[in-house]
Amino acid sequence: TSTSPTTSTTSTAPIAPTTSTSPTTSTTSTAPIAPIAPTTPTSPIPPIINTTLTSPSTNTSYFALQQWRIQPEILNEYTRKFVIATPDSTASRETTEYNFAFAQFVRLTGGSRKVTQVHVYENTQLTQRFEHTRALFQRNNKSSDPLWVFHGTANQNIKSIMINGFKVGGEEVSVVNGAAYGKGVYTAQGPSAPMQYAKGCSAVILAMGLRGQKEEDSRTPHTHTDWVIFKSGEQLLPRYVVYFQ
Repeated sequence: TSTSPTTSTTSTAPIAPTTSTSPTTSTTSTAPIAPIAPTTPTSPIPPIINTTLTSPSTNTSYFALQQWRIQPEILNEYTRKFVIATPDSTASRETTEYNFAFAQFVRLTGGSRKVTQVHVYENTQLTQRFEHTRALFQRNNKSSDPLWVFHGTANQNIKSIMINGFKVGGEEVSVVNGAAYGKGVYTAQGPSAPMQYAKGCSAVILAMGLRGQKEEDSRTPHTHTDWVIFKSGEQLLPRYVVYFQ
């Protein structure tokens, strides 16, 4: 798996310089290969660098093999948003993304709510931050297997979270819904509790989270066994916003 090309080491005499202008015919050149200049993509939406779906932590590498058919809304140089209403049965990126978020939501609500839209956010900056935290946890023998969690918040906070990431109440942002179990980012593995905090809209955020060391990096109250309170927003990667009725 060496990334450097093979070089010849059998010659003991120095190679004399040449003035020939003819191209070199040796196939063992050690000069690095220059990258190919980008060309106009043939797919409607080219992938952005280091997207969530190419990260091994997502376990959704299959998504990256599919092409988007819809145009995204570009929010900044790091973030783009895809809005998906109920898709058809065509095998496409938006159908796969929608079905994944839909299944996470409906499975945990028992089908009591109808999903109306799914917004998918690809944010390279937050992805890199998340992967950095994951690497630190792995290095320190902490749990680094991601889990999917929901977070409910007021409508005006959603865009900021999806672009800038989660903030800890009482430290980075003001506390809105209290902190009965201490400071941290409050989430739940099911959407029912977060739905109660979705003020001004019928939507919840679906994110990946890294537990790390229990009680040190995250904790679960005994009275709310599906809650996960994360010590830092860097342990979370917001990925979807699920709208329901």
